[in-house]
Amino acid sequence: MKTLKKVWDAFVKGYTWVELNFIAAFTMIIGVLIIYEVIIRALGFQGIKWMEEMGRFMLVVTTTIGCSYAARENGHMVMDTFYQLLKPRAAYCLKSVAYFISGLLYSYMGYYAIQWCVRLFKMKKKMESVNFPTYVMWIFVCIGLCTMGLRYFIETGKCAGRAVKGAQEFTEVNTKEN
Repeated sequence: MKTLKKVWDAFVKGYTWVELNFIAAFTMIIGVLIIYEVIIRALGFQGIKWMEEMGRFMLVVTTTIGCSYAARENGHMVMDTFYQLLKPRAAYCLKSVAYFISGLLYSYMGYYAIQWCVRLFKMKKKMESVNFPTYVMWIFVCIGLCTMGLRYFIETGKCAGRAVKGAQEFTEVNTKEN
């Protein structure tokens, strides 16, 4: 059991590293291209044809993957006053229900995002401004939505465990849950 936990922890650490570095690198690359685009247009030259579409692509991908990371780190904004009014066990129960519903919602959206990605692949749909397959963007959206659903299910288990153990204090409001 300890070996399985070590493998899982190593996987989560590696995936988190890839996730954060992907977001940072992708944002930096698009940021540099946007600055280049502004300078080129300011000098009176025609800009990069596909820059606007790539900017939207970057926004969608980094937001989706960033939200997945925020779900793991419990970095989403929450209305936590209600949790403070409840007894700790009830607060953890309610939070686990909220996480479970979120897990279902994001898993459902991830499932349909995968279906859409497959459909785009089969249609051989390409981006209008460049001859690049559209489904590639959707692969990242699918990963973001599915990992967000998985992470909410994991947080559901953590909160349910605290409720079952009868935690004496509810301190997990808008902070990372270990």
